[in-house]
Amino acid sequence: FLFPFTYFTGHPTQAREINENQHLLEKMNAHDTVHFLNRVAFGSEPRAFKRYLGVSKQEAINDVLLGIRTSPVTPLPEWTLDPAPPFWGRNDMQRGDRNLFDSTRTKEFESLKHWWVGEISQTNSPLTERLVLFWHNHFVSAYAGLSRRSVSLIRQNQSFRKYAGSSFKTLLTASLQDPALLRYLDNDKNKKGRPNENLGRELLELFTLGEGKFSERDVKEVSRSLTGWRIYKYKNLSFWDDKRVHDRGQKIVFGKQGRFDQKDIIELLLKHPRTSEFITEKFWRYFVSETWQDKKVIKKIAKNFNYISINLLITLLSSEAFWSSKSRGTIIKSPVDFVLGTIRSLQVSPTNFALTPQILKNMGQELFNPPNVGGWPGYSSWVTPSGIIERVKYIKDLTAVDGFISDPDEIN
Repeated sequence: FLFPFTYFTGHPTQAREINENQHLLEKMNAHDTVHFLNRVAFGSEPRAFKRYLGVSKQEAINDVLLGIRTSPVTPLPEWTLDPAPPFWGRNDMQRGDRNLFDSTRTKEFESLKHWWVGEISQTNSPLTERLVLFWHNHFVSAYAGLSRRSVSLIRQNQSFRKYAGSSFKTLLTASLQDPALLRYLDNDKNKKGRPNENLGRELLELFTLGEGKFSERDVKEVSRSLTGWRIYKYKNLSFWDDKRVHDRGQKIVFGKQGRFDQKDIIELLLKHPRTSEFITEKFWRYFVSETWQDKKVIKKIAKNFNYISINLLITLLSSEAFWSSKSRGTIIKSPVDFVLGTIRSLQVSPTNFALTPQILKNMGQELFNPPNVGGWPGYSSWVTPSGIIERVKYIKDLTAVDGFISDPDEIN
């Protein structure tokens, strides 16, 4: 990682950089430490609090970023290692066999949710899970829209894990070739002469530019460019670049003309200044503040964003804005933050831990199953009468007699 310090050689720019980063040399007090851990972890765990209290902000940032993982600490469910089930033959099954097939997929989906809450609870790199959750809610796919293709969801999760902090271009490309996303947004139906605009529209509106930053013509032409990226349902639900159905004709996108294909569109989007701003804004809301924005700082960070996600995170965590009093206490905890953060912060194992996925669902956040392509909106959407009641009930149950096991290693 390239951290934001530089040696001074007398150049005014370097002098300014050193001065701007002077606050990172300050030692973290208790308030700083809690704020930092609320953003890069799931609450202020005792061991983490003790580790970072009194160290410099720079040391804390370096340490937590160096711990980012690309693989989980808990074993994946065994079935995830098998080839994809024969979804292509489901409609030809007898009713009993079809019902068994469907119920097995439902059990797989439930096991995925249990696996992820266990991973978030036990990982030694909670920042990894925060990044995976971020991308899960950015490149959204949901079990409800995948015709029970649970195996595609775990593969997508591992892709987010692998590329969470790396090149945004790599992650964007991998996501647009991901069978879960291709299925969820109907790109297997996107063919020359019969374009389907679902993926093209969401690519512009939700993944790169944001609402109102493109024209309807851009949507149509981008959708034409995305034709041919499909799923090979007979080969393990793998990605298939089906050039036979790709539209090779002339397109006009953002005022530029050419025979654009999928990779050309990715390059055009990365060159568009709005993409870096959009991703920076989303990182800001997730890691800095949902209620306060310093637009000048955001634009400056976005301008220097080199599409390496970890560098964007470093810049945000290193900014004076992140450590400002304006950013503290300005993010409403999601159900995952609230429930699993409580478990990690208190270092307890609830006796009803197996019910955690259902508890999260009751609070409005079912893992692997966001409500729509826009994902969980977060912020005030978490503050509903039913959601608050569920949170109060959870804490009452947790703190009741026999509500938890004292040994956190008992979590399973």
